[in-house]
Amino acid sequence: MNIKFKICLVFFLALTVSCGFKVVDQSQRGNFYAKEILTTGDKRVNFQIKSNLAVLKNKNKKNIILLEINTKKNKSIKEKNIKNEITKYEISLDTNIKFEKINSKRKYEKTVTVLGDYLISKNTSTTLSNERKLIENLADQISDQIMETISLKLNDN
Repeated sequence: MNIKFKICLVFFLALTVSCGFKVVDQSQRGNFYAKEILTTGDKRVNFQIKSNLAVLKNKNKKNIILLEINTKKNKSIKEKNIKNEITKYEISLDTNIKFEKINSKRKYEKTVTVLGDYLISKNTSTTLSNERKLIENLADQISDQIMETISLKLNDN
């Protein structure tokens, strides 16, 4: 019984040690400086994303990048009630991210899509507030994904 246990332990260790898994170093996240952030598309969403990425303006970082962000906002009807009145809208933000590491002239590109929906209220101001809050939340999600994408791509090399 003892020999079988040792064989199983050695087999298990051999499988897990040689799997190629690499732990992501979270201290390297944000280890870059955005020299320039160019935006096209929806202005409100891009403003929110740029303000969230203001952390990238620290010039003490070793990796310098140029960042291009192209955002498209799509609003569609998600639900209607029995009276054929709209009760819920869905907003989709499609963002194309292009960035270039200046020192090595390497270019990277990724498309990020986030979805969300909001309810229609009896008051127009409440409906507009719901839409604005949803867009802010979606822009925050995109900003986080941009940071994560850039960090992963730059730290892979």
